[in-house]
Amino acid sequence: DARAADGHVVVAGLERGWAASGGRLGQLLDAIQGLPFSDTAQLGAAFATAPVPLEVVDHPEDATRVQRVADAMSLEAQVDAFAKAVERPELITGQQRMLLLATLAIRWRDDEDGLLTVQDGYTAQADALLDSVAITTRQNTVISDTTSLLINVSNALDQPVTVRLSIIAGSGRIRVDDSALVTVPAHGSASARPPITSISNGDVVVTARLTTEDGSVQIGESAPVELFIRAGFEAVVTTLFVAAVALLFGFGLFRSIRKRRRARARQLAGLPEEIDD
Repeated sequence: DARAADGHVVVAGLERGWAASGGRLGQLLDAIQGLPFSDTAQLGAAFATAPVPLEVVDHPEDATRVQRVADAMSLEAQVDAFAKAVERPELITGQQRMLLLATLAIRWRDDEDGLLTVQDGYTAQADALLDSVAITTRQNTVISDTTSLLINVSNALDQPVTVRLSIIAGSGRIRVDDSALVTVPAHGSASARPPITSISNGDVVVTARLTTEDGSVQIGESAPVELFIRAGFEAVVTTLFVAAVALLFGFGLFRSIRKRRRARARQLAGLPEEIDD
């Protein structure tokens, strides 16, 4: 601690790669110069100063604090992985890193309540970020042997997110043919359409899962989706529709032929032409 080293010179060195044009260095030196217990000295004075013996001692942190820091670091890793799905990940990772560094600041060393407040705030913001992209569809009705499910995905972020939606079938009633890639606009929603093939009718619950485009990182929580499979219904409706059209066409054709025959018979009998009402 410089304040405890009265009359001693403290030397601060700069790395070789430091930016000479950076304005922050001047501000830092001005801040140090303004401290009541600091003053500038020649480098020769620093070399002439008698060395002060120092001892490094182990000062273990409280186990609870260590665990909370470990949890915060784990959350940051999850946020970094999550950010792969967004258009500009640096806008997310940069802010979260600054918040994490704030929780690790030395100012909380003697302020346990303040430390708990900032750590809880960091955790809440990270959790909200990880939950900002979610599956909102919970039911689908399948009326065709081969079709695509309609799964809505919401995005509460300030920028678009691209995710891959996969369906995990827990039953032999359907076969999942492929996943679906969808881009969800900022503060909006979009529909993903993964193709499936129905094997038999019935009700089944499948699991919908979001990942990054390459499938390496899961986004948000998996969601159960209930499917009502009525695969033969479409064929029945189509058959009835075709039959109805055929009957209407046949009835119209029958009336037309019958009308022509009656008109010809009246003409041969010398009767006047029949007038329709």
